[in-house]
Amino acid sequence: MKKLSKFTLLFFFILNFFTIAKSEIIEGFCLVKRSDLEIAKIATGDYYRFLGKEIKLQVSFDEKLLADVSEDEGLSVITGTYGGSLEFAQTSQKNGKILTYKNEINVTGDKETDLIKYSYKNKLQIVNNKITSLTAVVDQTGFSMNKWNFQIDCRDYPYTEDEKLEAKKKPIINKKKDCPESMPKAMCELMQKIENERNTNTRPKIDCPENMNEDQCRTLQIMIEKMKNSVEIVKKSEKKNVNNFDVKTGYSCALKDVKMLLANNTDTAAWTISTNTISKVGMVVGSGKYLVENSCCPEKGQRLGIYDEDAKLKWFDLSDGYLYLNLIEKSDDKIQHKKFSLLIEPTLTERFNKLFNGAENAKKSYNSNLISVNSYIGEEEKFFYAAKVTFKNSNNSKSVFDAVCE
Repeated sequence: MKKLSKFTLLFFFILNFFTIAKSEIIEGFCLVKRSDLEIAKIATGDYYRFLGKEIKLQVSFDEKLLADVSEDEGLSVITGTYGGSLEFAQTSQKNGKILTYKNEINVTGDKETDLIKYSYKNKLQIVNNKITSLTAVVDQTGFSMNKWNFQIDCRDYPYTEDEKLEAKKKPIINKKKDCPESMPKAMCELMQKIENERNTNTRPKIDCPENMNEDQCRTLQIMIEKMKNSVEIVKKSEKKNVNNFDVKTGYSCALKDVKMLLANNTDTAAWTISTNTISKVGMVVGSGKYLVENSCCPEKGQRLGIYDEDAKLKWFDLSDGYLYLNLIEKSDDKIQHKKFSLLIEPTLTERFNKLFNGAENAKKSYNSNLISVNSYIGEEEKFFYAAKVTFKNSNNSKSVFDAVCE
């Protein structure tokens, strides 16, 4: 019996080794153009959310997982991944494949009764092992009903900043402005040029002195715009970096309020938190992902933590029908461990139990060298992002404690 067990473990270890070694992952880059939004019938007031932005997709054929790793998380409204990785079905074609995947997201509106459901039926076209297009069918039902059909071209290398800026420009409308018969031809052409530039609306206009010619006026406009952009960049940079901090490998945290300790079933007034950076392998490529080991509270243990754009290291847990959000952040020059709780709605209980158990089972298999880091983190991400969306859309979360860490 012992020999059989050893043989089985050895078999899975070797199988896992070959799985990692031969793992085939491709990337696709999809630039959202004005025509894409027009075809999808997106409201023009929402163009700024998507126009000229790049969707970055990663596909692992061995694990049948795809992920949206775009810099702008708002593009998940099109891809339907919402920061996680999703399984796909594969259909072979001549010189390529079609990958199809589905997802559903529930969002609460301004009122708790305003429930909006987003259903996704998307597909990727693969030709010669390259992602060539993304088709996204987004069906919005519930309090508000809409349907959008996106068809976006993709390629296997990133778009340049010039290409992104070009996609944002309004098309030039070369309308011929009627000129009086007595107007010289050169003056008429100049008037038409100025009118067409005004139609492009690519740069805010300013009033120039009457004695300034067209080239001088345009140079002044460009200089003022660059000065404004420089000021905005400095402001954004200062705002973004105020609370940034480097994630350390270990923290010692303490809760000084004993009443809070007893009220929240925290079994110790002091605990430790350790973090291990996840290696940049396969589908988990990207900074800011950690395995967080927390010795505090009944739900102590290891979870996936992500350092997000809010300069906070976050991880989620599940216990006795409650979702828990833990985060480490810098506030008032102090590193703090904060914890929040949210009672799960009965309609979501089964879903979260399934996601949490999937992550727990994957953790055991990963620790036993039975599966790769990609498969384990994939399950953790599904739970992480589902919990993140639920907390974001709820106004019923409660603070559990606020501890100071070193």
